[in-house]
Amino acid sequence: MYSGINRLMRNFTPRLSAIKDKDGKTLTENEEISNRWKEYCSEMYEANTNEEMKQVESNDEILEPPRSEVEWEIKQLPKGKSAGNDEIHAEMINASGEQGANIEADGKITPDIRKRLAIATSKLKSMMNIWKSQSTPLKMRILKSCIFPVATYGCETWTLTKKDVEKIDAFEMKCYRKILRIPWTARRPNQSTCILQELGMKERQLLKNIKQLKLKYFGHVVRHNNLEKLCLEGAVDRAGEAEADQEGDGLKTFLTGLAFL
Repeated sequence: MYSGINRLMRNFTPRLSAIKDKDGKTLTENEEISNRWKEYCSEMYEANTNEEMKQVESNDEILEPPRSEVEWEIKQLPKGKSAGNDEIHAEMINASGEQGANIEADGKITPDIRKRLAIATSKLKSMMNIWKSQSTPLKMRILKSCIFPVATYGCETWTLTKKDVEKIDAFEMKCYRKILRIPWTARRPNQSTCILQELGMKERQLLKNIKQLKLKYFGHVVRHNNLEKLCLEGAVDRAGEAEADQEGDGLKTFLTGLAFL
């Protein structure tokens, strides 16, 4: 069958030196064919340009992408790449989850703190093979560089209460128990100092780190004349109260959060 078709098509040469114009008339001269191709290409590009312009004019209002699409794009960020202008690596964004701190209308930050600790706990559990190793100094370095930053992300905006401090302390001791492989059946309470002594520590570090970050942020804000400084040092005008009592409401709130640290 192949040889039969090849034999029939052997002497066939398609005619490439003729085309038709708009009216269907056959053109055979080289100059006419060249002009027809120029005319065809000009019409094609002009039609595409007009269509694109219409689309741009009809979409003058730029809509923000939905939250689900942004979250999906963050999860697809490649790993092992250098940081951008913001000096934030893709691994840190994926580890931190939702960015920023969620402060409620009444100023409470407890739900956001619990969310940060939950994310850090999940990261802690995903590294069980590392915590089962024998090198305690190595595990401590990994804990401070990979787990604690996830838990304290955005802590500069936290106004801590006594319950929040207890939650953070419990999370820190849970991390130390993972490193030392101490089960809950060992009857060793978090209040005892023996766990810290095994790690060569005199006191807990996580709340101390949070206090340092908050003070650094405070110093950064007060050195500039901006909206953040106005919110921190300003006051709310409340009728019927003395002016002296209104001064520094934001500063009082900030210092209240440091009182528990």
